[in-house]
Amino acid sequence: MNQLVSVVIPAYKSAYLFDAISSVLSQTYKNLELIIVNDDSPEDITSIVESFNDPRIRYYINERNIGALDLVKNWNLCLSYAQGDFFCLLCDDDMMSETFLEELLGLSTKYPQNSVFRCRVKVIDKLGKMIRIYPSSPEWISGIDYMLHLVNGWQHQTISEFLYRRDYLLSKGGFVSFPKAWCADWFSILNLVWRQGLVTSSKILMTFRDSGINISSEKKYIREKIIAQNIFTERLNGLLKNEVNREMSDIINQARDERINKIYFEYLGQSSWIDFLFLLINHNKKEYNIPLRCFVKAFMRKLSFTKSYNQ
Repeated sequence: MNQLVSVVIPAYKSAYLFDAISSVLSQTYKNLELIIVNDDSPEDITSIVESFNDPRIRYYINERNIGALDLVKNWNLCLSYAQGDFFCLLCDDDMMSETFLEELLGLSTKYPQNSVFRCRVKVIDKLGKMIRIYPSSPEWISGIDYMLHLVNGWQHQTISEFLYRRDYLLSKGGFVSFPKAWCADWFSILNLVWRQGLVTSSKILMTFRDSGINISSEKKYIREKIIAQNIFTERLNGLLKNEVNREMSDIINQARDERINKIYFEYLGQSSWIDFLFLLINHNKKEYNIPLRCFVKAFMRKLSFTKSYNQ
């Protein structure tokens, strides 16, 4: 196989960008282009990129910060620059194992009918200490089973550990936007693998850095995250609407609703008192739709945290 692979890094944070770029250029599979898109960052992204002397790098700078308003719009802009047969989106603080591309391209040959491939992930903290690894998965899994694994918490994912056939990704409209990109990776992947299924390597070939500066780590944007969760629920219902296995659909709906209520509780517990009161007043609005029992539990949790802090 000598097909071109486009690896794209949407760059905004500089802290770990050098490591991310190095991991791509160190791949055992050499026929790649590395596209780095500086999303009008206030940090010195350019100096880091220019420290590499590799003709496979293509560098773009956005005229304005697209990701601040719509992170997924920036992902799709990155996709538009790609010329390869395959496409991979790598976050600016994540790292590929040197055999990431080789392994997943091997799976693409083994499963020519599939278009989305992934690997297991190791999660590290900002100092590089391992926190956990993602669970193993069947080498091939159907779209509905993958949804079942996600909503039950049996499987986890980021956006960096996937490799796509680029033409297929484009045919599906690219990545799907959500407020603050929350749930965008989950739904985008489910939308892509719903009919074809997903192929996964059992090898740990991607490192996700939980640096504390990821949006997933930030205790902010609580209102937007709740709105995104509700949009996610609606779109899952759309995928399940024509599913012939009604028993599986019912099981997924039940697991999803239980998970959403737990997520509401977590978000409300993390929220500021201003957001908490705003959401309580507006809990019946369609965009929020939060059961009152979630507020009761979260209120008690917030009180206990306040008491502990004051002591």
